[in-house]
Amino acid sequence: MDLVARIGRRSPEDMQLAEVKALCEQLREVIAAGPGKNDLALQEAMGIVSVLQQAAPWNGPRDKLVTIRGWLTVWFSQRLWRQYGDEGEICRQSLLNDILVVESYWERRTAPA
Repeated sequence: MDLVARIGRRSPEDMQLAEVKALCEQLREVIAAGPGKNDLALQEAMGIVSVLQQAAPWNGPRDKLVTIRGWLTVWFSQRLWRQYGDEGEICRQSLLNDILVVESYWERRTAPA
């Protein structure tokens, strides 16, 4: 059973930092399947983002995950990622940077006071 399915069976609010990091790593691996039209990869990536959104402890990570959703639709499109003229590098870097921000939100939440 994959990580998304295992986590989906529990209360999302109970998601631990290690699980968040594992989902973010899984998302990075899916992103590596692009750029370009790939409906299966887009579906998998959106599923991971949905799990993270449900578990997000406040609006900061939720908002960043909405941004990631937008970049994913560009990344896994036929042509949209080309509009930047850099072979999709801006899109890819934006995705990867935003994933790091999401991870940092959980790290701050779980850091000892």
